[in-house]
Amino acid sequence: MQLSSEELQPKFGPQRRRPLTSLMLSNLADPSWCWFLLVGVAMTALSAFGNTERYLDGVEASDQEAVNEAGLLFLRLGFALLVFVAMWGATRVTAEFRNVTVAPSAAACGGLGRLMAHHALAVVPGGFLFGVAGLFAGAAPGYVALRQQGMTVTPDGEFARTAVGIVLVSALAAPWGTCFGWFLRRTLPAVVVLVGWTMVLETVFINWIPERVGRFLPANLQNSLTLDRVAFGDIGQPAAAALLLAWIIVLDVVAFLWMRSRDLSA
Repeated sequence: MQLSSEELQPKFGPQRRRPLTSLMLSNLADPSWCWFLLVGVAMTALSAFGNTERYLDGVEASDQEAVNEAGLLFLRLGFALLVFVAMWGATRVTAEFRNVTVAPSAAACGGLGRLMAHHALAVVPGGFLFGVAGLFAGAAPGYVALRQQGMTVTPDGEFARTAVGIVLVSALAAPWGTCFGWFLRRTLPAVVVLVGWTMVLETVFINWIPERVGRFLPANLQNSLTLDRVAFGDIGQPAAAALLLAWIIVLDVVAFLWMRSRDLSA
């Protein structure tokens, strides 16, 4: 069935000539963004309260280094929001397939490749906000727990670098999720695969393959970016961020090549 030129133009409202800007705004206005954010923040806060006893075990107020280390453990709990932001990123793409708007949107953007790039870029602001929320979700309960024990964290350079790393991980997890959306097309499979890969399969895979290869997988790069002690391979934060971005670009290119020969309305 042939579509007219008017039918091929998606309704971007006042921002019709600026689809990327409109896509960013529509992503942040979509209710699913709030739901993913609220659930992620709630689970992070619950995890912080649940781990309080373990994190503070043996920590004395007189040992400021140990107090700071406990504070970092709470702060890094915000890292967990990357799963939720990746799922949210995937659903922004699967919504296009559900609404059968991929072909019209691609026509309006100037091609499928540009549409995929727009989706990857449009979720970054939302991912950034996820990261900021994650910082507070982990740090706030930690602050309360430490204060109740008469302890106060003294922030230093590692705190700042860890916080920046957590925000960057969340910002990059959003376009990472869109890649899965293009491959799987449906919300439930995309969410299941993302959760399974992030929570279980990638860890198993990293432990199975040689360290010289595993250190370049996204999970270890994310740990390196947040200065987590479990990271291995001595990869600095700038290199980890660059390699994560390279992963997203490569996966998007593969998805584009795979999508070119497929029915965009399926």
